[in-house]
Amino acid sequence: MAAVPGYISAFMLDRGLPAAVISVILAVNLLFSFLGSLFWGRRIDITQNHRAHFLMGIASFFVLNLAIYPLGSHPLAMGALYAAHGFLVGFGATCLDSWVLASCPGNSSLGARARTFATLSYAVTMLATGLLIGRMGYIVIMAIMIGMLGICGIVALNTPRAEGMAGMAPAGRSGLSAADLKQLLGNREWTLLLVMAFFTGLAIAPINNLKAVILERVGGDTATLGLDSFIGCMVQAPFLFFSAKIRRMNRKLRLVISTLSPLLYALLVCTAAAPAMIILGTICQNISFGIFYPTMREITEDCVPAKLRTTAHSVIDVSYGSLTGVMAMAASGVLLTAFGLQTMVLLSFAVQLLPFGVAMYNLVSRNPQPAAAPAHR
Repeated sequence: MAAVPGYISAFMLDRGLPAAVISVILAVNLLFSFLGSLFWGRRIDITQNHRAHFLMGIASFFVLNLAIYPLGSHPLAMGALYAAHGFLVGFGATCLDSWVLASCPGNSSLGARARTFATLSYAVTMLATGLLIGRMGYIVIMAIMIGMLGICGIVALNTPRAEGMAGMAPAGRSGLSAADLKQLLGNREWTLLLVMAFFTGLAIAPINNLKAVILERVGGDTATLGLDSFIGCMVQAPFLFFSAKIRRMNRKLRLVISTLSPLLYALLVCTAAAPAMIILGTICQNISFGIFYPTMREITEDCVPAKLRTTAHSVIDVSYGSLTGVMAMAASGVLLTAFGLQTMVLLSFAVQLLPFGVAMYNLVSRNPQPAAAPAHR
């Protein structure tokens, strides 16, 4: 993910595509990622086979990204390829997270610790890829992709079925029913989490997805983009690794912190005159995600029945990423070009006030939350 999607915006800029076109291509990718995550998430709940779906995603990632490199200057081809990429690959992270959580039932903090290694590898790969692109060009992302996918495929083939799924009968062969949806939305805590995830994702998506364009406008380059991601991930990693201890904090308060940090992110990017300010904003955003990610997994594991958990994780993930990204990216490139960086980021700041308000309401409301799980040693 660090080698190709992490630099896709910079790659298309290098191939001469304007920011407005790039934003449309990314919006199409996110739309199909949204659709794919819901479809494949439900399929995983039905078949209870994480490995087969994960391997399918790896194979699709390989084939599609080999085609992306020679076609990077063709907007229609890139739009079609990145749409397929979204549908066939975009669910992969949720599939892997669900696989890990199913392998350690009743201990979602272990899933967050496992995510730490993904964060660290992403950080190192982003930094190394940015430096290598500066020296060797974008061909290097293909070599890194082939190596990383080969390792993922070998490990996945030799990973046993999730412990939490062993002995469970496959679910019915139907899609997400109205009763299932009512069961999900009927849980107050999970529904409030969904609202916070949706609007936080809507606020940060334009900044995250156009980070290469934003950095370029304040004097940054691909190496700066890699450094930005590296520092952000290194800040995020300790929060994920020590999530078991962070769980001792009231999770309503964790949600307040998670929705406050993106406000600082937008404010710092809006006032940035140099790449260092944007990197500082990235640090704030990664603190937010480092707390928000294990909290949203914890709430979903606690509030959602086992037969719907992968679907519920997918709904939260696409609300935070894909669905909101479609809405934001459809307009952000035009806003950036027509009105400038500050207008686009100020809108992000305004949107983020809503989930922060919901988190504050949730904090002061009298509705009790389930007792925090003890930290696992």
